[in-house]
Amino acid sequence: MKKFIQDFKNINKLDKSILIMIIIIFILLCVSIGISINHIKDYSKNRDSGNDRWKQVEQIIIDYKNKVDELERIIQQRDMLNEIN
Repeated sequence: MKKFIQDFKNINKLDKSILIMIIIIFILLCVSIGISINHIKDYSKNRDSGNDRWKQVEQIIIDYKNKVDELERIIQQRDMLNEIN
């Protein structure tokens, strides 16, 4: 580590500023990648919960359709009985 610090002191001013900018860009890139990964995880979680909600809605629609079909069947049976009487 001491050698690195000594070598860093011996680099001219322009090279130091370029090296510092490269380090800053690398740090910002790492932060950006971390934020992107977090965003992707959050999006996946929200998408999965949305899919589960749509499955619930689909089941509710199917239940109502079954109830309507049963009511139609009861009405048809009643009409048939009324025709016979």
